[in-house]
Amino acid sequence: MFGLLCFLRIEYAAGMRVLIVHHGQLPGGDTPVTGGALRAWNHGRALTAAGHEVHFLHREQDGPGGFSSSTDLIRHARAIHPDRIICLQIEDAPALGELDCPLAIDLYAPRLIEAAHQENLNQVTTQTLCALAAGDIFLVSNPRQEFAWLGVLAMAGIDMTQGPTLHIPLVAPDGPKRRPPQEPILIGGGASWPWQNPNTALGPVLDFLDKKGTGKVLWVGGTPLVGDSKVAGWTLPEHPRLELAGWMPYPQLLETYSKATLAIDTAPPGPERSLALRFRH
Repeated sequence: MFGLLCFLRIEYAAGMRVLIVHHGQLPGGDTPVTGGALRAWNHGRALTAAGHEVHFLHREQDGPGGFSSSTDLIRHARAIHPDRIICLQIEDAPALGELDCPLAIDLYAPRLIEAAHQENLNQVTTQTLCALAAGDIFLVSNPRQEFAWLGVLAMAGIDMTQGPTLHIPLVAPDGPKRRPPQEPILIGGGASWPWQNPNTALGPVLDFLDKKGTGKVLWVGGTPLVGDSKVAGWTLPEHPRLELAGWMPYPQLLETYSKATLAIDTAPPGPERSLALRFRH
């Protein structure tokens, strides 16, 4: 564990070859970016700036050169000869744990709580415990996430006395200068996951805009870019003041944000919101 801390706390070591395993396409192209890929990209930027050599590895479905299975993941990872590995998706951790290399698992999302909404909790629980057992240290974005994961880590056999978690905060984007519009534009959005039904919040907002006779809600997002696109249990309402923008590339997304009046919080109350609040925002 101390060896992995060395590359994350760069005052101890430099020049490490770090492999970051993720799902989804990284920012920089004309395709939309998932939250996990954005988090991986920010890890890479920070480590590169600290003098480390960073390699990214994605799934085959995310583009050329990706891995197609656990066996293929191991083959790709060994070819890179990493000194350290960061894993963004817990299902990839058991395979990476077979390599003789310290492994950090990023627990940025409350996967167990999400699974309860997807009706695969038993499968994900077993998968999560196996994944955690393969890790050497675990990344969280805020203290609330850490507290939620500590008991699960203990059940996976992780030694709590050694301080197994490390706080890696979310990174605010370097976006363009804000240019608020004359007519209100309210931003909402995200993937249509079953635990994020926004309709209860959207209704009063749209009614308020109707009452004032001005403004619109711009919804950025749609069916999940990564994962099962059939899991959503809700659809957005039809309304003349609700505009569906779909997914957009990351630079365009930041440009769209800069031209909006404000963002609206449409996440319903619940455990998932409480634990992923900062990540979603």
